[in-house]
Amino acid sequence: MRFPICIAVGCLLLLHGCKPKEEAMLDVIQRSMNVAIQQSKAMANVLNVSDTILPRSIDPSTGALVTSNSRWWCSGFYPGTLWFLYEYSQDSVLRVLAEQYTARIEREKFTTDNHDVGFMLYCSFGNGLRLTGNKSYPEVLSTGSKSLASRFNPKVGLIRSWDFNKDKWQYPVIIDNMMNLGLLMWKFKNSGD
Repeated sequence: MRFPICIAVGCLLLLHGCKPKEEAMLDVIQRSMNVAIQQSKAMANVLNVSDTILPRSIDPSTGALVTSNSRWWCSGFYPGTLWFLYEYSQDSVLRVLAEQYTARIEREKFTTDNHDVGFMLYCSFGNGLRLTGNKSYPEVLSTGSKSLASRFNPKVGLIRSWDFNKDKWQYPVIIDNMMNLGLLMWKFKNSGD
C-alpha cells in the first residue's frame, strides 16, 4: 500500500516541479525589447553595405533579407522602430542608427504620386523630432506635408491614394490614408496651415 502512495506522491511532485514558472509581465516586456534591440542593431549592420537600402521583408523560400530603397511605402517603419527602441532604452547607438536610417528617406519629402508620404516621413522624422528636437526635421516634415496635401481634391474632399489604374478607379482612397493624417495634423499644429 505504501508503494502506490509513494508513486502517486512522487508523480505529483514531479508534475508540480515541471510546471513552468510564470514570468512577470514586465520581465516579458523587457526580454522582448532586448531581443528587438539586438535584432535591430544586427539588421543595421547588414544594411551598412549601402547608404540607400532599407529592410523590406524576408524571402520565405530562402530566408534571405529583401531590401528596398526609400520609395517603398513602408520605408519609414524601420527608422521609426529604431526611434521607438531608442526611446525605450536611451541607447545612444540606437539614436545614431535611427538618425542614419531616417536620413535615407529624406528625399521622400518630395513624393507627390502616392499617399504614403505620412508612412514614410512621420514614422521616421516625426518620431526623431519628438525625441530629439532635431532642428532640420521640421523642414522635411513641412515639405512632406505639402507634398501629401497636393493629393487632396477639395471637390471630392479626400486625399487620393494612388494614380495608377485610372481606367478602373475614379478616385481610389484606402484606409491607410488615416495613418498619413498624422503628418498633416503635425503641419497644422505647427503652422496653422
